[in-house]
Parts: sequence; C-alpha cells; structure tokens
Amino acid sequence: MPGEGGKARSAHQIPLGQLPETAAGRTPVQGEHPLRVTLPDRRHPVVRRVVHAWRMLCDERPSGRAGRGKPTLVAASGGADSSALVICLAAVGATITLGHVIHDMRPAAEARADAQRVEALAAALGVPVRVAEVRLAAAGGGLNAEAGYRRLRYAALAEMAKEAGCGWVATGHHAHDQLESVLMALARGSGPRGLAGLAPVRRLSTGVMLMRPMLGIGPDQAKALCQRAGWAWAEDPTTAETSRLRAAIRHTVLPPLLAARPSAARASVRSGPLLWGAAEAMETLAGRVAREVVSGPDGRVAAVRCQRAELRRQ
Repeated sequence: MPGEGGKARSAHQIPLGQLPETAAGRTPVQGEHPLRVTLPDRRHPVVRRVVHAWRMLCDERPSGRAGRGKPTLVAASGGADSSALVICLAAVGATITLGHVIHDMRPAAEARADAQRVEALAAALGVPVRVAEVRLAAAGGGLNAEAGYRRLRYAALAEMAKEAGCGWVATGHHAHDQLESVLMALARGSGPRGLAGLAPVRRLSTGVMLMRPMLGIGPDQAKALCQRAGWAWAEDPTTAETSRLRAAIRHTVLPPLLAARPSAARASVRSGPLLWGAAEAMETLAGRVAREVVSGPDGRVAAVRCQRAELRRQ
C-alpha cells in the first residue's frame, strides 16, 4: 500500500467455494452448519453492551457532530471475538461491511481458510465483505514481524473502509486484550499513555477512525454468543505460541491473576481513560512551561528549556 511502508493488493473478493469442515490447524466449534447463523435478540445483554458502546463511540467524532450507527467496517479475522462483534451489530441491523486481511506470516492454506470463513459469515448475514492481502516481506523498514504486520493490517483496513464508504473501523479487542496490553506496557516501563492500554477510539487515517466497542466484555462472552448463534469460529494456533510476550502473558500470567482477582480485566478497562486523562493533563502543563525542546542525535528529547518562575507556579 503506497505510503504505508508495505505492499498490499487492492481489496478483492475471494471465491467462497467449499468451506472445509476442519481447516489445517483449525478446530471449528461444534454447532450448526458453518453457513447458518441464528442472530440473537437485540436485548441479549452482550448485544446490548456492545451495540451501546459502538453507538457511543460513533458519537465521539472530533467534529463534535452527533451520530448513531455510522457505516462501519468490522475487522473480521474469523475468530470468536471479531465474529461476536459482527453478530452483535448484525442483530440490530447496523450498516456494516466485513474486512479481512490476508498476510504471509502463516501457511497459505490456513490464511485462505480464514478468509473463506469470513466470507461465509458475510454470506450468511447478507452483508458485504472485502478482502485485502499484504506481504510483510515487502514491508522492510527494520520492523519486527508483529509490528510490521500490525502496521500493514491497519493500513489495509483503513483503505478498505474508505472504499466501502465507512468512516469507522471496529475491532474485536476485548477486556482481556486490554489487561494484556497494560501488563506488556508495565514490563516495558511505559509511562501513563502506555499504561492506559488500548484506546477505545483513535484516528486510523485521514477520514477513518478506529474503535473498540468490545472492551467491556470478555472472551468467554464472545464465544458464548457465537455458540448461541450456531457459528463455528476459527482458532488461531499462533495465539498459543508463548515465545511471544502477549501469548506468554495470556497463558501464564492471566489465569492466576484472574483467579485471584476476577475483576482485573474490567478494572484495567476502567483505568484506561483515567491514565489517558492524566497523560494529557501532564502534557498540557509541560507545554505551558517549555520554551524550547532540544532534540538529540537520535531524535529523542535531550533537554527542555523553561522559565523557573513558571515552572515553580505550575
């Protein structure tokens, strides 16, 4: 994708073909046929919570214009979390388009099976779907695999959103993802912004905002909703590779932490806005006292010149 440090094909449709009962490395959940989805009632507690968050985040536009139910591209991986998000929004008749990104970090057969699963979900719900392909090998720039893929994936989602006429991209990040992000930031020694974890809403690109309406629920709720709908989601085997920090935290740190404090994930979601606010307040105060910021050879701040009287007052 031009200007994004990588090469991505334009969004294209992948023929649905025959969805395999069990794709390589995937274990569908037992339930109805994968092409059948029974939408839950819009009064279902998970649906209500997710849809309420989606509508509230849609209203938080920088222009201040209120809106309800903006056209949204849902980042769909084929897993339980993003599938639950799709099902929630479909249950209330939201204007959605599914967006799936294929990348070259996994075997081609697995990647195509997930794309077909997303197209099957779109077909079952009667909503449009777009699929893009990115190649990490072409990205360059010294990025590690996870960071490089994340950058290319978000760039592709932003482009698909623009093509679909959607000003919003919604992801299926949930409360446990937030807690993992906070713990990873703590391990890095991050300041308030890093410790705030995942932002509920942020700018993705010109004219496109990213939102996370599922932060208020956990992964078990997402899976239960998919099971209720009769949808067989895909399990990504790479999430079990504990050589990666996030996966290691997910499988070795979160279980005992949540056993000792079951509310920890929800509490981390509540802490996020408090830390974002604290960071913004400190940056505002710093801007008032700083007269000149001196950068070092590496581009980092080397010194800040300020007036002593103003510094004392602040």
